[in-house]
Order: sequence, then C-alpha cells, then structure tokens
Amino acid sequence: MITLPNGKPIDLDMLETAMEDADLANRYFLNLLTGEVLFFSDYLGLSDEDERLYTSIAIGRTRGRM
Repeated sequence: MITLPNGKPIDLDMLETAMEDADLANRYFLNLLTGEVLFFSDYLGLSDEDERLYTSIAIGRTRGRM
C-alpha cells in the first residue's frame, strides 16, 4: 500500500486507471490530503458540485498550488 506523507492511503486502482486513460476528454486529479483520485469527464458533464470542485482545482493550478 502506498501512502501520502500524512499516512492516508492512495487509491491505487483509480490512479492506475488515470495513468492508462489516454482520452483527452477525461481528467483526473490526486487529492494530496486524502489520497482520493477525482475524475471529471466531458462525456458525463459536471454536476453543480463537481463544477465548483473542478473550478477550485483549476484556480489552484493556475496559482501554482497543485
């Protein structure tokens, strides 16, 4: 089992899926606090909650936080 520095386990199944997925419509993000892999897809669309989460991740990336 692979863990983050805070001891939380990383979801290796989803991480493997993310690494193997070459579809540009799909995006994955590893939450560095929880080890959860977040999945967003243009095919599925975004719920309001997912859109807020994706926007906050995108803002964090542009500010150099991810």
